[in-house]
Amino acid sequence: MAPVYEAQTTLLVNYSAPSTPPSYSDALLSQQLVKTYAEMATQPVIIEQVRSDLGLDMPIERLARQITVLPLRDTQLFTISAHASD
Repeated sequence: MAPVYEAQTTLLVNYSAPSTPPSYSDALLSQQLVKTYAEMATQPVIIEQVRSDLGLDMPIERLARQITVLPLRDTQLFTISAHASD
């Protein structure tokens, strides 16, 4: 069985209006933004930037298959995971 390496991070989306304490509506907006940001993270333009920043020599489609983005339900969090065999 070939080894599989994985890296993972969890990100917090925290919107609040400048110079005011966070409100319940800010938290709801943050939860909505989580879905938007999670979707954006898998777009070709973002994957291309990741490939460029890391100096990877592989097609964008292959890199995209190695990345998983999951919003954590009813939270302001989402997780990005990447896996590869080398």
